[in-house]
Amino acid sequence: MDYPKVLTKYYIDKEWTCGDTYETVVWYEKTEPKPTEEELNIKWKELKKENMRQERNQLLKDCDFRVLPDYPDTNKEAWIQYRQALRTLPETWSEDIPEFQVRQNKAETKFPHLPFAEDFKNLLLIYGKE
Repeated sequence: MDYPKVLTKYYIDKEWTCGDTYETVVWYEKTEPKPTEEELNIKWKELKKENMRQERNQLLKDCDFRVLPDYPDTNKEAWIQYRQALRTLPETWSEDIPEFQVRQNKAETKFPHLPFAEDFKNLLLIYGKE
C-alpha cells in the first residue's frame, strides 16, 4: 500500500505526516480521528480501481478510430473484441490479478491483450505517447 498516495487523495484537507507504514502515519487533525489501517486499505483498493478505470478509458479512446465504419482495417473484429474486453474489465478486475503492463511503467492492472502489438505501437506514435 502507498500510504502517502491514499492520504493525499482522500485526506488532503487534513493535517498528517507519514512514511511507508501505518505506524509512521502521524495524525495531527483534531476534528477527525486517524483513519484505521483497515479504512486506509479500503481506500487503497478504491484508488487502484479508479486508476484502472482511468487507464481503461484512455485505452478505449486510443483505439476509437479502429472501429469507425470508414476506417480501412481488415482486423476490425479483433478490435471490437478487444474493446469489449476493456469495457467488461471493471466487472472482472481484481487487485489480485498479476500485473500486465500495456504501456511501460503502467501499474498493477491486467488489461486485455492488444489485437496487434505493432498496430498499437503505431497508434502510440500517432498520438505522440511513445
